[in-house]
Order: sequence, then C-alpha cells, then structure tokens
Amino acid sequence: MRMYRIFLVGGALVLCGSTLSAQFVPGRGHNGYDRFSQAQLSHSLLQFELNTSVVPPASAPAGTIDQRALRIPAKAIKEFDRSMKAFDAGDFRGAANHLEKAAKIAPDFVQAHNNLGSMYINLKEYDRAVTELQRTIALRPNLETPYHNLAMLMILLDRLPEAEVAARQVLELQPQQSDARFTLGRILVMRKQYTTEAVRLLTDASPEIPAARLPLANALQHRGETDRAIAELRAYLQNPDTDKKDRIQAWLAQLTQQTRVRIETIPTADNSVTP
Repeated sequence: MRMYRIFLVGGALVLCGSTLSAQFVPGRGHNGYDRFSQAQLSHSLLQFELNTSVVPPASAPAGTIDQRALRIPAKAIKEFDRSMKAFDAGDFRGAANHLEKAAKIAPDFVQAHNNLGSMYINLKEYDRAVTELQRTIALRPNLETPYHNLAMLMILLDRLPEAEVAARQVLELQPQQSDARFTLGRILVMRKQYTTEAVRLLTDASPEIPAARLPLANALQHRGETDRAIAELRAYLQNPDTDKKDRIQAWLAQLTQQTRVRIETIPTADNSVTP
C-alpha cells in the first residue's frame, strides 16, 4: 500500500518531537516573549499518514478502496506531493501554489488546507492563513493541530485572547500533551496572567520541554516567588541546548541580587525597635 507523508506545520504543530521555542525573558518594553522566527515555524512538523491506495486483503476484502482515498482525487494528491517537495526545498511560495491547487480540486482535503495555512504564515500572509486554518477546523473540529497552528498565528498577530481560546481547544483535545500545556501556559504569561493555572501548566510541561521554565520563572517572579524563579532559571541553564544563555544568566544574576538585597535589609533581633 502506498503511503504519502503529510506534514501539519504547527505542534502537535507537535510536532515530530519538538516545539516552537518562544523565549520568555524579562526586558524593558516588552511583555516577556520573543516572536517566533520563520525557521522555527517551518521546522516544527507533525507527520501524518493518509492511505491513498488499495487496502491489503488482511485488512479488508481484496480490491476494497479506502473511503478517504475516494474523497481525494489523484490530482489533488499529486499537487500535495509536489507541495511537500517544494517545502523540503525551502520554496514556501511554490508549496503554497501547489496546495492552493490541491484545495481547489478537493475542497475537503483537510491536510491541504492546514498546510496551506502554515505556508501562508511563513509567507507572512496572515489573513489568508487565518482563513485556511479556520476552514481546516470547520472540516475537522476534533483535530488539535489546526487549533495549535491558529494559536501560534494569533501570537504572531498579538491577538492573545484569541490565541488563548485556540490553545484551550488544544488542551481539551490533548489534556496530557506537554506541548498543549506549554502553549497555554506561555500565552497566559504573555497576557500577564500569572495565575496558579499558568504555574501548574508550565511546571507540568517543564520536564519534557525545558523552555517552559522561562515563562514559569517569569510568572513566579511576578508572583513574588523569587527563590522558585531562580531555581527554574538554574535548571534551565543545565540544559545543554540552552538558547540565549547570556540573557538568561543576566536575568538570573538580577534576581539573585534582588534576593540578596532583600535578605540584607530584613531587620534582625539585635537592631529591632522595642516599645
């Protein structure tokens, strides 16, 4: 049986074992996160398989055709295959062109709409990306990947309330998924909602996703839990693939100094004032 690789760009978008690694580093003039780069979007892939030929006799009577294949014309599959070759070559425009043809031939081709939305993100055609991802969700409302892609897109557009709605849909569909917890937790921190929920989500995600420790430290710092924030930053720096190490170390030094000053200014029994 012939199998086509279908990639859904996004985390579930996650992705072939990786996540979109937005960083949360406090800095003057921003709310604690860096925007996603084009490269991060294009390399966060989830492999998805679609049967496109005769089902083997072991699974069904000889000659039986997979019903999914019947709904997707061969021409659409061919255009999809061409889009993946263009994507692998880094040609996002070419990939989008082929996906547009595939979606036109087969309007209910879920993977084509989702991937087209992702290509539009890479091409910075954000309005068109929103439309394609919404079409994907309308076709398959129980598939978490387009919700995750939509959450990422809304972050790029700084439409954080909508990003949160999409991220909550992902978590509802995949409640045990670390990527889903990470995404929602970091969006809450971006919205300056340093809540118990945000801390719990990011704490749960951090063993599998070290980058979750950064928004977690941000939330803890704003909650006044400086010691815990310091511990999270130190744990993050133990990761051999630490990104922006100098910035994290500067942040850690700042928190450590604040803690030292706070301890030094606490009145002791010897200098306390008695009535």
